[in-house]
Amino acid sequence: MLKKISKTPTILRGQIAFRNFTAMLCVCALCFLACDTYAERDTASLYYEYQEIAMSGKPMDDAARLDWAKRLEASAGKVENIALASRMRGEAGALYRSVGELERATTVYEKMLSAAEKAQNYSCKIDALENLMSSANITHGFTQPTLDACIVLETALQNPPAEGRAYFDEKLVNLYQEMGFKAHAIAKFSKNPDAKAHYLDLSLKYYSTYADSISQESPDFYHAQYAMAEIYRAMGEYAKEGDILMELYEQGQPAKMSPSSVFLQAITARYGKLSPTYQRELERYLAQAEPDERTPIARWHLAESYMRSGDYKKAIVLFEQLLEVDVVGLGSLEHKLFTLVSALLGDGQRKRARELLEEIARDFPDSPYANLARINLQRMQEADELAARKQKEQCSETTQSPDSAKTPAASPTDSKSPHLASTLPKPESKPAAQTTTVALEMPKKKEATPDYTLAAFALGGLMIFLLTFFAYSQIQKNTPQRKRR
Repeated sequence: MLKKISKTPTILRGQIAFRNFTAMLCVCALCFLACDTYAERDTASLYYEYQEIAMSGKPMDDAARLDWAKRLEASAGKVENIALASRMRGEAGALYRSVGELERATTVYEKMLSAAEKAQNYSCKIDALENLMSSANITHGFTQPTLDACIVLETALQNPPAEGRAYFDEKLVNLYQEMGFKAHAIAKFSKNPDAKAHYLDLSLKYYSTYADSISQESPDFYHAQYAMAEIYRAMGEYAKEGDILMELYEQGQPAKMSPSSVFLQAITARYGKLSPTYQRELERYLAQAEPDERTPIARWHLAESYMRSGDYKKAIVLFEQLLEVDVVGLGSLEHKLFTLVSALLGDGQRKRARELLEEIARDFPDSPYANLARINLQRMQEADELAARKQKEQCSETTQSPDSAKTPAASPTDSKSPHLASTLPKPESKPAAQTTTVALEMPKKKEATPDYTLAAFALGGLMIFLLTFFAYSQIQKNTPQRKRR
């Protein structure tokens, strides 16, 4: 064999070697392509393997999450398919966030955005920006960096491609609602008045844009309008708040907001609880509107309005009707009883008010209203004792001087403890004025009575002085004087 090869011409041997080398190159190239394809398939299988684990609901500790995040992040750089690489980076960022690695999550999302922009893939770019916004929200909360991330996403969503435009327009509409909420939250947390006003304006702008972008028949439209009413309230523009709420009431409300609640907030914003118009509008509404689950709250507010205006009898009637009504927003039974006590005291029904206070202290010992009831009972008792003492003093004055018999005796309801002045009706001024007159007349009667005690003392002292002087002079006369030399 070797002899045959050695006898082969040199040219022929060169041709054989070239052919073998070319064949070897082709085989190597095919192996490289196969390995590369296998590696990409292996990377994709890694992603789907993680998806199976995540969908199965198997618990993973922080170490396992961190390991999966690193593997997915490393494998995403080896994948040419931009959509698959974006999904892998998105999962890696979510895993980093779940273990508290917020900075690494943000870095992965930035790589995701850079790759999407390089590939000019609009959908992957929006996904990356949404992830960056979510990461900023977790990292910074309701602050300017979060809103900045929202603004970048808003700018990107304003120029979507023709293909799938409706999908991205819907994302933009939902983003306006999110931005309105975030700007409103920043305004609530802001301590700088100028910054607060700025963020309220932004919130109003975004909510207004959101409301204009959706159908007026959608429940979200009413939610946006209600949010705008809250912003106007925060701005102090109560008339605009009332106009929006009244418009909501007239057009109809979503299921989560009853007509009574919306109407009550509307007239409160428009007129204020101290306005007589507020009371008239509540009376008109309750007389003609169909009752709902929030109607008792409107009736309670009407009772409070009656009490503020001094119409205690109407207030008492409504309060008594609502004692057994159990609706969220009316408060506990002891709260309602304590409010009824205030109306009874205003109407002068002191005995019944005392009975209700005793009932609160007895039946609700662990409630804070029980302590308030005991305090008020003690003050009422002190007021009664003070009135009794005044009455006793006036009776004694009547027996001593006939002129004071015309002064009326003070009743227990006329004199009250100063601590109850805020809850009890003010005493009439006539008995107090008459009592003052008696006190002023008493010193004049004592001055008219002659008093000889001082004169007797003065006369006795003078007599002692004269006797002493007379005795001393007699001694001087009887004593012999010495002759001078």
